[in-house]
Amino acid sequence: MTHLLAWKIVAVAILSLFLIFPDIGSSWFRRGEVLLRRLSRHRGLALGSVAVTSLLLSAGLALLVRMPQPFAHDEFSYLLAADTFSHGRLTNPPHPLWEHFETFHVLQQPTYASKYPPGQGLALAVGETIFGHPIVGVWLATALACVAVCWMLYGWLPAHWALAGGLLTVVHPVVVEWSQCFWGGSMAMGGGALLLGAVPRIVRRARTRHAVLLGLGMTVLAISRPYEGMVLTLLSLGVLLWWMPGNVRGLWSPSALKHLVLPLGLVLGVTFAALGYYNFRVTGNPLMLPYQLHEATYGVTPLFIWHRPKPMPYYRHEVLRAFYADLSTGAYRSQNTLRTWLSTTRLKYADLLTLHFPTSFRYLLLPIIGVTLPFMLKRDPRVRITSLVLAGFLVGTLAEVFMSYRYTAPAFGLLFLFVLQSMHHLSGWTWRTMPLGRSLVRVCTLAALCALLLTNVRWVREPEEMALNTWGITRARIENELERDGQRHLVVVRYGPRHSPHREWVSNAADIDGAPVVWAREMDPESDSRLLKYFAGRRVWRLTVDDDDEPPVLVPYRSVARGR
Repeated sequence: MTHLLAWKIVAVAILSLFLIFPDIGSSWFRRGEVLLRRLSRHRGLALGSVAVTSLLLSAGLALLVRMPQPFAHDEFSYLLAADTFSHGRLTNPPHPLWEHFETFHVLQQPTYASKYPPGQGLALAVGETIFGHPIVGVWLATALACVAVCWMLYGWLPAHWALAGGLLTVVHPVVVEWSQCFWGGSMAMGGGALLLGAVPRIVRRARTRHAVLLGLGMTVLAISRPYEGMVLTLLSLGVLLWWMPGNVRGLWSPSALKHLVLPLGLVLGVTFAALGYYNFRVTGNPLMLPYQLHEATYGVTPLFIWHRPKPMPYYRHEVLRAFYADLSTGAYRSQNTLRTWLSTTRLKYADLLTLHFPTSFRYLLLPIIGVTLPFMLKRDPRVRITSLVLAGFLVGTLAEVFMSYRYTAPAFGLLFLFVLQSMHHLSGWTWRTMPLGRSLVRVCTLAALCALLLTNVRWVREPEEMALNTWGITRARIENELERDGQRHLVVVRYGPRHSPHREWVSNAADIDGAPVVWAREMDPESDSRLLKYFAGRRVWRLTVDDDDEPPVLVPYRSVARGR
């Protein structure tokens, strides 16, 4: 509370200072604004500068601070998809001893594949195939997503505001965090930006390239965040139909049919056909997503609050039961009444607000938006549209049991647009001929830059998930040491009662039999015997993990067997 009060006092003091002396630092600000205006007039150069800045920041953090290592269940699942795609396959045949390799967010039957949509896996596969490192694909996807946000802003705002928004997107802590992990978020952000950027351009003049980009945005959302992408797509299409000349009747004009309906239909037709084929190869049913099959196989917790928990399936491993049947159901139990749902929803979206608007920026910006919003809604139809879509997106995601800043990634650009629209309107406000609005915009920009940079520094020095990240580094070190000796290894993992399901060691490549190191779960003696016989040509180890804060114990399997 003391820390919070201190930030409020600092924010009020800075705000008061700029209100009393609105010309503070005007010469420096003016130089920056002139440079920004000049660069923004050359759209290709401006978008290129956003891409280069993002790539330099992403690669610089990884190479100079620490190289990202996977540590979350989801990251290993996405890396499995990347390894599968980089070898020219959509999925993998199930392993004969697949029961030993069951792990989180991965299908073992009827094929061996990630449960997630293919978008993030494709980005990682580009990095793995072309550059030899999956994380490079994340950097490229993040740079393209930042460019997409900047391009979107060009369709809604003056050019120099759009460029400023694109550069602020690059240094936003959420975007930086997405660029330093295998989990993703940037793909969905870019898809949402393409979708939202095409809408005002089509309204002004329907062109084939804008329809193609609209369809491409829908495609990226479909292969990254299908549900949230669907919500944003329906809202955006509704706005487009309402906003465009002639409304729905305008779709049947020859120009709209040629430049909008036909190209959009072609893009979506190809997308649905490709996704249907992908689903068929993975699940055997073109209408069943891998995610749906995985939930039917392992899931207990419903994804939406109106559903009931499913009957508990049979789990072959205690760690899977502990995660799916115990830990995951807690999120649903905390929302199964109206009172608890309201309380939990408030906390979820308060956390999202905190992540997207660091402290010093938040205490300056939110009061300004609160004061200017009624005026903007009355005077600017574009602000009304942005507010409507943003509110609709929030309502559309209220029913989800789980919520994360990765889930709301499709609307990241929309939120940035709303903030910049507020700042743009504020910049023209004067009081007794004094440009107080411009002064407030400048102090908000300074506060945003300071808050974003300080948050990034704090993330670099003290990542919130450092405990999880540490065990991921340990796992990578053990695997690298085993690979370097040139032999082929099998690591049989045994968990103790104190082990946390969040720290999962059993994760394998797409080609399990061809991998230098294979990770398998210990089962009963008969099953373990079949496992050892199948991998007879490998050096076998047992890894024992009990207290996750203590180093794991890795010993030759034969010495363990002799000790029995």
